[in-house]
Amino acid sequence: MLNPPMIQTKLMKNSKSILTACAAALLMVSGSARAAITYRDALEGAAGNTFATVGSLGSTSWLANNNAGNSIETQWDRRSTFGNGGVVFQSSHFTTDAGGDQMPELTTQVTGLSDGQYDVWVFFWDNNGGPNNWTISAGLTSGSLTTYSFDGLGDRTQTVPASSLDFVVNPMFTESTRTLYAVNLRQSTVVGGSSINVFVDNLIGSGTTNRVWYDGVGYELIPEPSAALLGGLGLLGLLRRRR
Repeated sequence: MLNPPMIQTKLMKNSKSILTACAAALLMVSGSARAAITYRDALEGAAGNTFATVGSLGSTSWLANNNAGNSIETQWDRRSTFGNGGVVFQSSHFTTDAGGDQMPELTTQVTGLSDGQYDVWVFFWDNNGGPNNWTISAGLTSGSLTTYSFDGLGDRTQTVPASSLDFVVNPMFTESTRTLYAVNLRQSTVVGGSSINVFVDNLIGSGTTNRVWYDGVGYELIPEPSAALLGGLGLLGLLRRRR
């Protein structure tokens, strides 16, 4: 027959084993519950999702179809045969006029989402084989954007290669000498079927040869804690108290 000290030691060992097993299970649950990113291409027009923030979805006065290396001072350029879906929106600012940057800020709306918390992403291209450091300015609040580049040099914030992330369906990650990069805009809440608005601009100032190649946005549902996870946390707390 086991004496009381031996019983207590055995119980402690069993509790430790259960704690270890619960911790491993919790890690598996929390890791597998994370959703992958859904990519949505930025598209113009009434049937699209992208428009000038001061305009409306049906208006495309903010957009030129020059398909050239330079954008018009007050318009983005629709570059076809590039990027995901065969289209990117380019903003380049080569002038040094007194008016400064007159490119309009863009809004991309993400609709049709279930209520919940989402991680939000923006995707842009950088020409890694070229002499210039391409950038993008983006955020979840109009007029309050952060400028990003692939390397984060200067006053810019560093991004990550899109290929390093998990997607529901992978977008195109590389094209010629260009690489798709991802900007994490943090979290946005959808309530009552509301949309997520993502705001994009160049904000790279006058006199620069940098440009923006904006391709699209992404969203990733942040799941509620599951019943198994909550139950496991309760069991861990109970075992700790018993010890």
